[in-house]
Amino acid sequence: MITKITIKNFKGLEEASISLGDAVIFVGPNNSGKSSALQAIALWEIGMRKWAENRLKSKAKQRVGVLIHRTDILSISLPAINQLWYQLHVRESVKISDKKYRPENILIEIMAEGITNEEKWQLGFEFYYANLDALYCRRITTEKRGEEFPKQALEEGVGFLPPMSGLASEEDLLSRGSIHTRIGQGRTAEVLRNLCWIIWEENKEQWGELAKKWSAYLEFN
Repeated sequence: MITKITIKNFKGLEEASISLGDAVIFVGPNNSGKSSALQAIALWEIGMRKWAENRLKSKAKQRVGVLIHRTDILSISLPAINQLWYQLHVRESVKISDKKYRPENILIEIMAEGITNEEKWQLGFEFYYANLDALYCRRITTEKRGEEFPKQALEEGVGFLPPMSGLASEEDLLSRGSIHTRIGQGRTAEVLRNLCWIIWEENKEQWGELAKKWSAYLEFN
């Protein structure tokens, strides 16, 4: 279970630290950062999976970033990758002498803490701008070299489902790519029957389990 998330320079949140538990309710006016906090957790999970997939077996000593494309971030609708940054600022000028400045990346930092199988862990990632369609993800490490990756964090599942927009009377059969795009745009209801169809086609046993759970829910409510 993730017990705490710390966020910096992400969307509507310049800096925030949020304690999490079995059930957490975010309450606040529009544009106060509720969705940003949930999306930050989703981005952390994407960064963790991508980094583990590409870097865990690598013997490189440098903290090399892993490229993440805009279309890989399914839970957030992104016309351009810079929309992930607080106030859209991806770089700043740093003075190095009286007349010289150099550009420096502004980092999105997301640090998660948790307990999995009774073991505490901490794992953070920083994200820096590549271009309008991609960013780089790099693990945040302390001054301790060779710090071990807390693999128990990979056992945690994170799901982010945007609000549903309403079912249509007729819906087209969609490709997986179109389904991912609509979910990222918050048009989840448009693909609901498509998701059910995929489960039915690929795994009848899972479909049976889903149908039983839905029947039990209707009886309870």
